[in-house]
Amino acid sequence: MNKYTDEQIIEAIKKAGGKKHPGTVYAWELSMYEQFLDALPEPATDDWQECGFNDFRPTDKRVKAVFAGGSIIEGTPDRRNSEHVFLVDGPVIHSYDDAIFYRIPAPVQHPDPEQYPVIIVRETIVGPLDEPTPMIHDGGNYYESPTGTYCIKTITDWSPAKVVADDE
Repeated sequence: MNKYTDEQIIEAIKKAGGKKHPGTVYAWELSMYEQFLDALPEPATDDWQECGFNDFRPTDKRVKAVFAGGSIIEGTPDRRNSEHVFLVDGPVIHSYDDAIFYRIPAPVQHPDPEQYPVIIVRETIVGPLDEPTPMIHDGGNYYESPTGTYCIKTITDWSPAKVVADDE
């Protein structure tokens, strides 16, 4: 179902037709344009979020920098450091670029402790950890390591880990 009233469609037909269509819009025309509008797919939503350079994450689906002159660098992030985001396709976005930064965050899949009692955590909602850290589920709502404890819902980038028996 289209979101336009009959009056809006008629007005658009008249404006688009110019001198060829100065007055009457027939019912068959209106019906044809309504069917045309109904057949169009829903417009894609724009998931871009404006952000600061430090908000970029390696887990983002896409990132881009829009420069004042109109040029754009856009791509899938591969890795980053404090001054650069390296994109899979080759270009680099720099923290000192005079640009407006945008990102499409990847959906977050929090770990399931029953399936993954031990994980490697790379990032939390606070930001990336200094280095990937093995963590063990505490039986409640947290994963623990010698360097910190994180609530399951705050872990945003992680991978499963295997427990290997020590042969001593």
